[in-house]
Amino acid sequence: KTRWTDDQLAAIYTGKAADGGGCNILVNAAAGSGKTAVLVERIIQKLIPNAQDASCIDVDRLLVVTFTNAAAAEMRQRVSDALARELAAAEDVERVRLLKRQLSLVHSADITTIDSFCLKAVRNYFHLLHIDPNFTIATGAELELMKDEAMETLFDALYEEENGDFLELACLYTNGRDDEGLRELVKEIYNFTRSFPDPRGWMEEKRDMFLLPEGAQGSAWMQDSIAGKDRLIGAALQTLEDALAAMARASLGREPAPGEAARLMEQHPAEKGDALFDDWGSYYQAVKTDYQAIAALRGLDWDGIYHAVRRLEFGRINARGLKYRELTEGVKEQINTVRKKLTGQLRDVVGRTVAETEAQLREHAYPAARKLVWLTERFEDALAELKDSKNALEFSDIEHLCLELFENNPEVAAEFRGRYEEILMDEYQDSNALQEAIFNAISRGDNLFMVGDMKQSIYRFRSADPTIFKQKNDTYDKAPGAKNRKIVLSRNFRSRREVLDGANAVFARVMSERAGELEYDADQRLYLGDESYEQANPSYLPECCVIEGYPKNAGEELEKLDKTRLEARFIAQKIRELKETGFLVRDFETRMIPAADGGFREEKKAVYRPVQNRDIVILMSSHRSAADVYRQELAAYGTECFVETGGYFEREEVKTVLALVKIIGNPYQDIPLLAVLRSPIGGFDEHMLAQIRTRHEGAFYKALKAASKEDTPLGRRCGEFIARLTRWRRYSKYMSSDKLIWTLFEETQYYMFCGALPEGDALQANLRMLFERAKLFEKSGYKGLFNFIRYINRIRRKEEDLSAACMLGEQHDVVRIMTIHKSKGLEFPIVFLAGTAKEFYSREHTGSVILHKDLGFGMDDVNFEESYRIPTLSKTAVAAAIQREGISEEIRKLYVALTRAKEKLFVTAVVDGRNMEDAAACAASGAAAREQKWDRLLAGARMDPQDVLAVRTFIDWVAPVARKDETWEYAVIPYEEVLDYRPVLREPAAAEDAEDIGGLLEQMEYRYPYEEIEALPTKVSVTGLKQLKTGRAEELTLRRRPAFMEEQGPVRAAEAGTAVHLVLQKLPPAAGMEEAVIKQCISDLTTAQELTEAEAAAVDTEKLLRYYRSDLVRRMLESGKVYREVPFEAAFPAAGLGLHPDSGEPVILQGMIDCYFEEDGGITLVDYKTDFYRHKEELAEKYRVQLELYARAIEKITKKIVKHKILYLFFGNDVIEY
Repeated sequence: KTRWTDDQLAAIYTGKAADGGGCNILVNAAAGSGKTAVLVERIIQKLIPNAQDASCIDVDRLLVVTFTNAAAAEMRQRVSDALARELAAAEDVERVRLLKRQLSLVHSADITTIDSFCLKAVRNYFHLLHIDPNFTIATGAELELMKDEAMETLFDALYEEENGDFLELACLYTNGRDDEGLRELVKEIYNFTRSFPDPRGWMEEKRDMFLLPEGAQGSAWMQDSIAGKDRLIGAALQTLEDALAAMARASLGREPAPGEAARLMEQHPAEKGDALFDDWGSYYQAVKTDYQAIAALRGLDWDGIYHAVRRLEFGRINARGLKYRELTEGVKEQINTVRKKLTGQLRDVVGRTVAETEAQLREHAYPAARKLVWLTERFEDALAELKDSKNALEFSDIEHLCLELFENNPEVAAEFRGRYEEILMDEYQDSNALQEAIFNAISRGDNLFMVGDMKQSIYRFRSADPTIFKQKNDTYDKAPGAKNRKIVLSRNFRSRREVLDGANAVFARVMSERAGELEYDADQRLYLGDESYEQANPSYLPECCVIEGYPKNAGEELEKLDKTRLEARFIAQKIRELKETGFLVRDFETRMIPAADGGFREEKKAVYRPVQNRDIVILMSSHRSAADVYRQELAAYGTECFVETGGYFEREEVKTVLALVKIIGNPYQDIPLLAVLRSPIGGFDEHMLAQIRTRHEGAFYKALKAASKEDTPLGRRCGEFIARLTRWRRYSKYMSSDKLIWTLFEETQYYMFCGALPEGDALQANLRMLFERAKLFEKSGYKGLFNFIRYINRIRRKEEDLSAACMLGEQHDVVRIMTIHKSKGLEFPIVFLAGTAKEFYSREHTGSVILHKDLGFGMDDVNFEESYRIPTLSKTAVAAAIQREGISEEIRKLYVALTRAKEKLFVTAVVDGRNMEDAAACAASGAAAREQKWDRLLAGARMDPQDVLAVRTFIDWVAPVARKDETWEYAVIPYEEVLDYRPVLREPAAAEDAEDIGGLLEQMEYRYPYEEIEALPTKVSVTGLKQLKTGRAEELTLRRRPAFMEEQGPVRAAEAGTAVHLVLQKLPPAAGMEEAVIKQCISDLTTAQELTEAEAAAVDTEKLLRYYRSDLVRRMLESGKVYREVPFEAAFPAAGLGLHPDSGEPVILQGMIDCYFEEDGGITLVDYKTDFYRHKEELAEKYRVQLELYARAIEKITKKIVKHKILYLFFGNDVIEY
């Protein structure tokens, strides 16, 4: 039985008859709080009677809505499973009958998405809406094509009639080359308004705001701007107070008392004798005068600020002779922030006097807004007419029809109100005004159950409106019996205490009403719910890893390794360390145990096991450009990964077929034609194509036709291709696009060809997806190859790329890479949040007209004749609101990311590297410069909301906290450390070792009885072990000779061997290796001064080439899991190593394994030798013990059997297998 918390029980039972009857309930469910389980249990308790409440209802009397089909299906399955469990435990005949009835009803119950609910209502009542019930649903690219067609029809008509309003709009909102800008603007307004209950009413209301019925000062724009102005003035004063505090700490040796900085600012002018003036000179003077000038703005009205801010003058600052030169950069940056950034923003906000603002809005902005609304309404009519002709609707149409059904037909609304005993809404924070109106229309006023978490509202781009949730969260009452009841679920059952404490530390300082749109108070904090986690363990603390990038003058080679690759490499190294050290994560094993009734029952037991790839996820805001880099770097460190990218249209097999379709439509397209000719479909190589090119200077198709007239093998091949292309072009005249594509698959045999390639199943699945997409296109009512190509181009242009086929399941042992949005609702033992130094991307407030749900249209004042475009007050106010809300959503995205982790959380970022011009520049750059900024951001107990809103990266919220708070580990990693990384393979600690404190104390108190064995080493190398046993001292081998020895003779054998090993380390096994690649690698190593010229000359590239083309390398490539140059440490009893016959004392054996790989369910160990030999058997015996020790170490550490031990001898390219 589940042990519910009191808050969960309240969410499950509140509103039942025994609790006093119906009420609206808002459940504020934090991340990991078990909201889905609570929702399911509430449904179950509605369906079956219990000792406290004998009432129950049928499951079809409930309406359960969520946002995705997957979520609805999961909810239905959970309810079904819960009923099945109740049925299995039921003994009473009536209870069994009731549960069987509920189970029979559950599959037809309204557990559904909002779209499906509305669709069902509209189809059932089509006659009241006067629509054809056989309508189709237009989505995606098909809907975009319809919009394009409607727009084309409308614009053609308006151009033809020379409509004045339209032509003026075309002048204002086009680029002079085409009218695409105006088309996109109209579609943007149309799309934006579809989430409102009355789109036209919203447009007309916001249009009329420009008439300023209460004057500019009474407008929402100026009210919002006044608040913004006050925030900017406050931020400027706070920044200057922080600068003075930094000066005071240095000069007075103490932290200023509360309010002391502000008092110092307002005192007499700075003069000699004042300690701060003596130490800081013009800096101190500047801070005081700037503060006094900006503080004077606080009491001014709008026009007063307009004039005063333009009269602000700032004195020069000079660092010469200052006592604290090393601190001046930070203070200077704060002064400049106020002078340039904040006062500049203030000038933008208060851009005109009240009178000028009113004239601009009424005389310029209103006429443009009126015409835009008129044109958008005309477009809406044209699109509706086109939809009617195709009997098609989009999902927003269906939602509006559903609302219309309920509002215009009271009897239907009453029927729905009587049908549903309760309406349960999941993910309520993502609902919008239209959906809210629909469910309010059919609720009784006391039967809404809404579950959500505003902190996880991250879908503004899908028209989600979190303020709907917030309004209820602010007004609903926690008190039992309230008609509008709020219940808070704040216990997190997903994560360890360390993860929760780390997340709380960040959001307590960052999230607020102004920044995040929600105060992170006691109701919003995360509390440990799963007490079965063991006590706090420092190794599970969240880690903030700041990687210092390459210096600005790092050189061409390092510059090629961009920040993304550096970060990916660091994460790959971390993952490898986690796996090789056996980092423990919690899992559950299920077993059957005897039950009280004599049968058996399931019991889940928590166990700890070493981490696997599938336990790890790498999250990013966007991985579109980074995916390939991460794949490469993870693979280089032996880690498989999977990333679900759009990438479908970039797949080679898809590009090839689409190129073929394009040239069937028009063969005079050189790029697709060459792509097809060069592909397996055409079968031409580069030499053939070069010959064809010489036949004609124009289009390549003409050259192909010219070549086809020649009676040569190439000419005949060209003729055959043209004949096939002509036949396919003939097919396209009468075949549908889907049938044509399948015919192409068959006649070219390209589908079969792809199936024979590695990952052939996935390649064929991608081709079938293209065929299915063509079938969908044909069903849309559009026909013809030309329209199909437009359809595909529309998908690509709108960035609606499909995901390539994936053959991976949940249990595949791969690291997942996904976006934060994709991770919502998921959980992983280990989470890496990567790319946190990348700036947030937003283009919502950059267009000529921008939109806000409350502030309406943000318009520019555009004058085509005088060639100017100036933001109006409406534009600056809307842009500020959008930016504020956008940053707030980024804070919530960060919350989602940090709360995905169950066991361990890493936050990584690459910051700018150091400036190596001189010592002073170096000290004030790189991570040190960023840390100064972070310390200023979090100078007090929490960040100032204005500072939070000014942040543009995740790391600027996390790092200031991680640097100071004990709930985080913080580290700066120089780029050299990432590039020079050499993993050490260590034996993982057993799970029980971490817990057994008593055993640890016993070990600490233990006194070793064999005094004569004290001389045994605690750590020894494999070579050193052989020397200890033989009594010979270990020879010191230098990797590179000192410079003074370099010209004194030939390279020694040991140095030549080291050079070969270095090449093997840098050049991984690869199919089709060429000698030129090996030589280039040696040249690169010489340039990097890792090899001397003499050492490079001593490397025999022919022998290396024979190795790379050997059967051994082929086996490595087939394995796919190859580990090279791996240092190891493993503990063995001294007796087991032959050091002392009676000692069980552990000795750590260390060494470097050249290579091992996995095959045949075990491990194959490889050691390279460059020794000269006459008989290879001599070397086999010489190195037998060494390989045995390596094998024992690998088996002890990896827990896998070493099945093969191989000695590869470069002198004769011989292989010895033990």
